[in-house]
Amino acid sequence: MTQEDQTLLQEYMRVRTTPNRIFVEVKMVDGGDGDTLATRWSLACVLPSKATPLQVDRARMIALADYRYFRTCDSCREKLPAGLVPSGENGVDVCQNCR
Repeated sequence: MTQEDQTLLQEYMRVRTTPNRIFVEVKMVDGGDGDTLATRWSLACVLPSKATPLQVDRARMIALADYRYFRTCDSCREKLPAGLVPSGENGVDVCQNCR
């Protein structure tokens, strides 16, 4: 796992537990007009409360690889939250820094 992936896991993912379930959530960031960022938490996975740490880690890694949550800029190759790397008309994903 790269340092970039570890940073994304720490900053944009959380695990919440209740007596019956474990929730893996991803912070969704909307770049908007570039001046303000809107954020909300999106449910990526629900596991039973008896899930092992390996199963929780696997669910987090699956969310990290999910195009709905994270994308890699085709120009600078940096992996960012999907809201910061919108898809262009020609199918190219370019972050706000590379536009």
